[in-house]
Amino acid sequence: MVREVTLVARLEPVRTEAPPIAVQTPVAVAAKAPAPASPTPEEFLAATTPTGPPTAPPTLGGLIAQQLRHKVLDQPHADARPLNEADAAAAVDKGLRRLGGEQAGLAVEQRDGRITRFDLRLGPGLTVSASRGR
Repeated sequence: MVREVTLVARLEPVRTEAPPIAVQTPVAVAAKAPAPASPTPEEFLAATTPTGPPTAPPTLGGLIAQQLRHKVLDQPHADARPLNEADAAAAVDKGLRRLGGEQAGLAVEQRDGRITRFDLRLGPGLTVSASRGR
């Protein structure tokens, strides 16, 4: 036979008396140097305004090119100039290396702004090369 028992209790907070406040003796404080005067708004603006020629804010295409160079091509100091053929060759090279390993890739040689040779390596034993014999 099981009986249910309910206990009712009432708790009251116990009040203790606070200890008496002790008499404190004054403490000696050393004098501090006054804080430097804050600059006027004109001085602040003169110190923070760039002295070189003003730069135009980057465009959306420039921001995309900058992020592509930084995150995809692993260039630490990516700039916002438009993408060019060197960026395309670097992207293809990185993609081939990701798919085919370290043996795959693309190498492009340029002289005087013209492509004179390229080597397209797709894996071990499979390479396409072309060059101008000039």
